[in-house]
Amino acid sequence: MNTYRNPRLPYQLLGMLLLSALISTTSFAADETAHTPPPGSITRKAICDVMRGLYADNKYGDEPLKAGTVRVLFEIDHLKVKNGWAAFSGTPIQVLKNGQQVPIDAVHTAVLKLVNNRWQIVINHGLHGDVPEMKDLIPKGQKQFPREILPDWHSH
Repeated sequence: MNTYRNPRLPYQLLGMLLLSALISTTSFAADETAHTPPPGSITRKAICDVMRGLYADNKYGDEPLKAGTVRVLFEIDHLKVKNGWAAFSGTPIQVLKNGQQVPIDAVHTAVLKLVNNRWQIVINHGLHGDVPEMKDLIPKGQKQFPREILPDWHSH
């Protein structure tokens, strides 16, 4: 039986392993500082999709949306991500069948956590017209929660 052994195979495997380590380290390092995911990014879209899910069936909670609403967009006032945590604040906008965009006269604020590669809402402050207290946006029992992702409304 004649078997062929590639003498470069160990070096190729080592190269792939190093490249894989570099890629995973780079991805992790990018999330170590609080940042705003750019429009169109996978992270931003995933977070907005979770928030849009709260407006499913043309209502938010028990409140119906405007008749003819086909989807909800957000005018994002604040979105920061760090180490698998996200803080979101934005004005929901109802898009009607005729293309008209009707903002809801309130802001929606939430804190999300990345669990098994899916964003989940941890704190849903919901629709509000006032500025939530910072303490109401910090998840209880989370010592590693990155407070720098929270909006700094009180300094303005």
